[in-house]
Amino acid sequence: MVYAYFPADPRVRREVESLRGAGHEVDVICLRDDGELSRETVRGVGVVRVPLLARRGGRLRYIFQYVLFFLLSLVQLIRLHRHRAFQAVHVHSLPDFQVFCTLPLKLRSIPVVLDLHEALPEMMVARLRIGFRSLLVRLARLAERLSVRFADQVITVNEAVKGVVAERTGRSDIVVVMNSPDAYALRSGGTVFRCTSSSPVTGIPNTSQRFEASLPRYLSRIPFCFCLGSPKMKSKPTLICRR
Repeated sequence: MVYAYFPADPRVRREVESLRGAGHEVDVICLRDDGELSRETVRGVGVVRVPLLARRGGRLRYIFQYVLFFLLSLVQLIRLHRHRAFQAVHVHSLPDFQVFCTLPLKLRSIPVVLDLHEALPEMMVARLRIGFRSLLVRLARLAERLSVRFADQVITVNEAVKGVVAERTGRSDIVVVMNSPDAYALRSGGTVFRCTSSSPVTGIPNTSQRFEASLPRYLSRIPFCFCLGSPKMKSKPTLICRR
């Protein structure tokens, strides 16, 4: 379950491919982009798209869309479970509180996995340009703490996010599953390109030397091009490339 588009979201797509490769049946509940079907099968994966298109906006826009997706996906999850009898539910954040839509299944002892793509309080500070002491950020910290404690297993994207969330929630068994390109697809050639932000929370260094040193081994000989910017976009982005 993800507040994003599928199969466009690469992290969700890679995880689904891994589950399918291990022989599991998978259904995905996600947003519906323009021109997409409400229901279809993508490479053996059942995809159910709720009638909601994510749009950027102010605080009320984000809250409205998050709450609406929560309600729509809850209905779809219950409906699908009646026919599929799920053995586990994997929920992607943002938002963190999306994990609570699995309560009807958790009450039946079905394990719930929470996948933290970002640290919600830090994301809100950067995206909405508000202070850490604001009411919304305090509510985000509460949602993060309750969500992490509610899930049977928590995974996240890097050690930096893991450290921040573990310190705030007291949970020590968070597992890191890093975002990464498909190493097998890159064996035939190609260039890795990504736009992201460099900050203590993303765990991405802001200099070319430190950045290259932080790359995993399987990217050591692959051309890459990363566009790094500050979370608040107050400075010009830095382009780091290697041919």
